Amino acid sequence: MSTITRQEFFDEYRPITNVFNQQADYNGCLMAANGQEYQRVLLIMQESPECVWTCLEGSDGLPVLNNGFTALNSKGYVVTEEAAEMFVEVVG
Repeated sequence: MSTITRQEFFDEYRPITNVFNQQADYNGCLMAANGQEYQRVLLIMQESPECVWTCLEGSDGLPVLNNGFTALNSKGYVVTEEAAEMFVEVVG
């Protein structure tokens, strides 16, 4: 497992902007865990699952982003241009 900062995440994986809500959390990149944003994430999952990240609440109450998809306790999703090749956790 690798832990990186939010800036390292943006530099290395290049998240895409949420076309439905450019004012979304995570610098306009977080997609909701419901509705049309969630449906878009599911479509991307079919083609590029290694580019989907799940935002969860960390033990300290701050958001943590992990690569991969999970619906359990998800606060939303981020899709990236670059795929993650191993388990990565983004903090900060």
